[in-house]
Amino acid sequence: MGAGRNSPCSIEQLNLAGSQLPGEGLKQVIRTLPDCASLTALNLSEHPELGQNLVLLRILGRLIAQHPSLRHLGLADTGLTAANAREFFAHMAAQPGLLEGLDLSGNSELAGCIAPSSSGGAATGSLVGYLRQSRDLRRLVLRRCGLMPSTLEALSSGFLPPAASGPRSLLQELDV
Repeated sequence: MGAGRNSPCSIEQLNLAGSQLPGEGLKQVIRTLPDCASLTALNLSEHPELGQNLVLLRILGRLIAQHPSLRHLGLADTGLTAANAREFFAHMAAQPGLLEGLDLSGNSELAGCIAPSSSGGAATGSLVGYLRQSRDLRRLVLRRCGLMPSTLEALSSGFLPPAASGPRSLLQELDV
């Protein structure tokens, strides 16, 4: 709790959903978030340029991995492309951070990066890979992502791993 005391920013929840902030403005906001040590929730939904901008996603991924208190992230309707999502999930799996809630609703290309890539066989770069590494994710929202039964089956392997592979996911709510 004391992490935010010395911070020049005392914002705990920042909702920029639908704010029509241009890409450069969004980049500036994301870059200043490390100074908001008390930030627990960030909603960047309804910014279609975010999901198509790999540089912004990388900056955001680093923020998530290193932020001391960020627990909830909203990326609904951000136009997240499958290729950018794969890189974003690979980065997040390498440094899972402390996220408890993640909303990816309305990103229709997301269905293409739920399961591991058929070329590599590893879960790296997929939502399943992130779920396997995440220590704290409790709520995952995937409404309107074009998920098919086979995609849901692949997704379940991320939070229902075989008993011999280690601890099970702490996911408590899956909203599809």
